[in-house]
Amino acid sequence: MEEQVELASPHIANSEQVVPGSRVDVNHTVGIPPEKKTDNTSLQPSDISTKDVTALVDVRRELELEDDGNKTVESDNVIDAAKEKKITQLNRYIKEYLVYRIFGSEVSRKEELRNTIQQHSSLLREGLKTEVGLTRVLDNINQLAQEDGPLGEMAKSLLIEDAERLKDKLSMKDYDNLNKGSILESFEILAKSSKTTDEQTAYVGLILQNLDIEKDASDFAKMFETMIVLGGEVQKHEVSVLFRRYMKSASISRDAKVFTCHDMFGSEYFACQELVAQALDEEFKEIVPNFDDGILQDLFMGWMKTGKGESIARNIFKMGDLEKQFPGAAKRLYEEFNIKNFDRYPDSLLLRQLQEIDDVDKQYGAVIFPGADWNGVFDKQKESLEDLGEQLLAQNCALRISEVDTKLELVHILNRMRKKYGRMSFAILGGHGAPDRIELGGGDDNLVVTIDDVRREKAGIIANAFTKNATLILSSCSTGTEDGIGSEISKRLGIKVIGSEKEFGKAKYNVVINDGEIKFDVKYFVGENEIAGRKHDPLANY
Repeated sequence: MEEQVELASPHIANSEQVVPGSRVDVNHTVGIPPEKKTDNTSLQPSDISTKDVTALVDVRRELELEDDGNKTVESDNVIDAAKEKKITQLNRYIKEYLVYRIFGSEVSRKEELRNTIQQHSSLLREGLKTEVGLTRVLDNINQLAQEDGPLGEMAKSLLIEDAERLKDKLSMKDYDNLNKGSILESFEILAKSSKTTDEQTAYVGLILQNLDIEKDASDFAKMFETMIVLGGEVQKHEVSVLFRRYMKSASISRDAKVFTCHDMFGSEYFACQELVAQALDEEFKEIVPNFDDGILQDLFMGWMKTGKGESIARNIFKMGDLEKQFPGAAKRLYEEFNIKNFDRYPDSLLLRQLQEIDDVDKQYGAVIFPGADWNGVFDKQKESLEDLGEQLLAQNCALRISEVDTKLELVHILNRMRKKYGRMSFAILGGHGAPDRIELGGGDDNLVVTIDDVRREKAGIIANAFTKNATLILSSCSTGTEDGIGSEISKRLGIKVIGSEKEFGKAKYNVVINDGEIKFDVKYFVGENEIAGRKHDPLANY
């Protein structure tokens, strides 16, 4: 059993807890986007777990290491127990430094840690020469090697010295996969720090030579950008082939593929963006070969407004799911209902909509969401919509989903549904909102429904899309205020309107149908906290 060695406690500034590796979430509400968005992305060292941080925070004893100088290391791959203990101690010391690098507020303590690690670099060198040492030390050396300054240079020099041995390890077919990932990361670091093109391509070649796309999928995803940017032309082609295999592999999770696409679309290198776009384009054409190039371009442009790589990948995968269950599904939903963001909606609702697409006799309602969505809040409504769909199914009432980008498209979709299905009993209209407006696609005039639009004389004609006792639910922040746009719509169209008085993240719908009249109880939430909503009825006070 490894002897437990306690370390000095890093003092984390403030009491706020930060979890390494966590993604910082944006405000998922349906409010107007802020003019300035703050980049909250935090440092995310993949090798430091929450457990590491907790253990290091509570420990109080200093390491006791002798100064071993910079003695020459024998390559006998054997070290005595006392030396192994010191290597273990130093490795823990490095972990403390890595935590301090992110959370530590005491500069002097961080300097002390840095100096001690440099002073005992010979121990790290010895650790790399043994199997047990390699397992314990290599990950931390990789982390140190990504630093600027003397400590980073020291770590890189250790990797360069041991490069041949690391190559030999990779050639062993039964070599431990965990260590394999660390070694591949070492070669990636050396490729990035190489001074010549030949060295860069050599290290990229080693990575490609030893990658198994099925077993090493996570390593491939992490190193994708490096291989594309630093590899030679032949290697870039090889990476392109591997990426297509990666995207088609049944053993790699859909979420992993989605996040890889998201990261690569966010790359500063055009070559990465281009390769992912080409692969997704090919995937799209295989899934839905009946789409022409004009539709394809429209879909991709819509997805780019919403979430770029992640949105593109998720929607293509979702279209594939729908096509397997209902051939021609994606094209029909796009052409008749202008749906582009297929992944927003539960499969059950879209498939039922397709099955009932020519049923013109059922009582029905509509969900009309904007195509563009700056913070992804409309992707978070699946659960509420699925619950709504189940309630309506039990009442033999149809639900028809559509998307719009402009207020003219909104008028067209309402007219199209009225002409085919008759007047609707209810509608849920989504958009980022404020008390006097609902944004369908941005701040331009043709993309925003304002309170002044509603007050215009011709706006009253929209009432023809609704039944006498219809309800309009606004899935749009702050639109339900006493004198806001929701109140004005209710007066102008002569229908009930329900809206939130504040910003919210999700809504829950409860449906009751009596004698053909659909009544709604709507609750709005931020997280788990319910916030105020308001009902506007031109014939009654609520």
